[in-house]
Amino acid sequence: MQIKAYAALLGIALLLIGSGASGDEFVYLAETVAASAGEQDEVTTGGFIWHCRDNWCVIRAPWPQPDLDACQALARKVGPLASFGLKDGSIALDEKELEKCNGDGSLSAREGVREGVTVLLGTYEWDVDRDRLESTHAADLWLEHVDAGTRQLVPRNGAQIALLGQTNCQAVTPERLAKARFRYTPLVDRDDRPWLHPGSVIAMYTNSRKLAKLCIRGFRNSHDLRFKEAHLLSKEWIIMTRQRPLIDRYHLVVSWTIYDDIDPLSLFEAPE
Repeated sequence: MQIKAYAALLGIALLLIGSGASGDEFVYLAETVAASAGEQDEVTTGGFIWHCRDNWCVIRAPWPQPDLDACQALARKVGPLASFGLKDGSIALDEKELEKCNGDGSLSAREGVREGVTVLLGTYEWDVDRDRLESTHAADLWLEHVDAGTRQLVPRNGAQIALLGQTNCQAVTPERLAKARFRYTPLVDRDDRPWLHPGSVIAMYTNSRKLAKLCIRGFRNSHDLRFKEAHLLSKEWIIMTRQRPLIDRYHLVVSWTIYDDIDPLSLFEAPE
């Protein structure tokens, strides 16, 4: 938790409470999975204005109960949420409701397109096609930690990746993905030279030759367990890790899109 950001949001919440809120309005606090909300002080969703800093957003709204549609609207703007409820903690969405809010791996209903959000655990391999964190011949990416300040995304089993840089992820089309300069070699991210920023987009061919788009949402630190993929971590690993210094850029938060019905060869053009 970033204490200054949280304190600032609590200050805003107090102002909201004291600025003439009627008995039909309530103050809500939402925590984002990655610190992507902090780039916007105000986030407008469905006619409501959230005030956001880093991992926190606050609003005064007319919902007596946490509203799933409002949660989904906010998540579409700032990324997946770790919590959503009244500021006093009396009522909040539970784990299953948060999965619905964030999409739980199925954010899109478009035919031939699959979308979701995954926290790629540090040192784990990821089968992107099946959205499973496991070390098998089907794994596409490995988030290797070389040392405390260096990590890299390693393509596995014939998968290929290409970094497109920071851009509007939703605006990146399959045609643009297909034009990227793909590589079999790792994408290295260092504390003194980071490449994996919130908003960075990676084009990918999975090892089953599916075209995919990976949008970086941010990182979770090595001591953080507030996301669904954390259940894969053993108790021994958790104890060992918490005895070591915290690493900020440890687990990678990725929103992803897989284009099942697109033949990559039909989009092929000479690289830009």
